[in-house]
Amino acid sequence: MGSKTLAILGYSGFVGYRICKNLSNSFKIIKIDRNLKLKKKNKIDYLICCSGPNKYWCLENKNFVNQKSNNFSKKIIEFCKKNHVKNLMYFSSIQVLKKNDRKMKPYINWHKNMELNLKKLKIKKKIIRLPNLFGKPHITKKNFWNFFINFIIKNCISNKIIEIRNNPNQIIYAMPLNFFVKIIKKEINKKFLKLNKIINLNKDFKFKTSELIHTIERTLEKKNLKPKFITQDDQSKRYFLRKVLNKRKLKYFNLEMVDLIKFTKKKFVK
Repeated sequence: MGSKTLAILGYSGFVGYRICKNLSNSFKIIKIDRNLKLKKKNKIDYLICCSGPNKYWCLENKNFVNQKSNNFSKKIIEFCKKNHVKNLMYFSSIQVLKKNDRKMKPYINWHKNMELNLKKLKIKKKIIRLPNLFGKPHITKKNFWNFFINFIIKNCISNKIIEIRNNPNQIIYAMPLNFFVKIIKKEINKKFLKLNKIINLNKDFKFKTSELIHTIERTLEKKNLKPKFITQDDQSKRYFLRKVLNKRKLKYFNLEMVDLIKFTKKKFVK
């Protein structure tokens, strides 16, 4: 039996690029852009949708979010029908967004529309509701350094004071991209039991802010980097890492952090 064929929509993005790179040895990869056109006909076992706008685009174009998301979902549905796609996987960011945050409302609406529209498609599909992901990108795009872990690493390498305004007990998700790709590979190889399946990845890599800071700090110190933190309350050393991450998960976390540190050093150390 041959390997499955994956069509990756959004292959040049932060998540899509890593999926293409890490899964190319296990599956046949077809890269497709937002035009959703193939140069030649292929049997597609899975369409994996990594493509979508970021929250800043949605905020600037909030009056067009419903129309654009409806049109985009229709294009995906037409592509699946035309190319006899057997299975669909869509990445949604709904679960990590604050529903009462007005600035995030357009972004939430985009993913709500996409989820609702894609459910109408009569093929087996999995909606993967993402946690916050972090990791080494292949290129840096606008706002990349605004993410929590990226912000800390950048300022640590630039030898700046890092002010953390979060409450120490505020919950943050920080799943390394390498671990996420492992989950996706496992889901691709699983048999579908339902026509529609929603998978919420909100169990792993869930930290209090203080716990996450300490985990990051430990990894940075191993690379001879000493961050200068200003926090509301120094609770970060009052717990054991094993309470938050087991040995296996900590290994994934540290490996992704090390790659991200190397990438950041190349950008900011002359």
